[in-house]
Amino acid sequence: MKYDRSYSPESFTGYGAAINKEAVCQGYTALYNILCKIVGIEVQGVPGIVNGEEHHPLNPQSVFYPWND
Repeated sequence: MKYDRSYSPESFTGYGAAINKEAVCQGYTALYNILCKIVGIEVQGVPGIVNGEEHHPLNPQSVFYPWND
């Protein structure tokens, strides 16, 4: 997958990331969210700052394991 510097509309979607193999931050985040939800991991994208620029969607992960030993 590579960063889509043409900023095509599909590069902002999980579809663009998965099928076209080109995306921007929002597309990476959308694909990651979809994959996590498929396997039952609760996840939510949040706005972040990258290289001093605001409004970059990111994924903070938190995974909870039941420790029932």
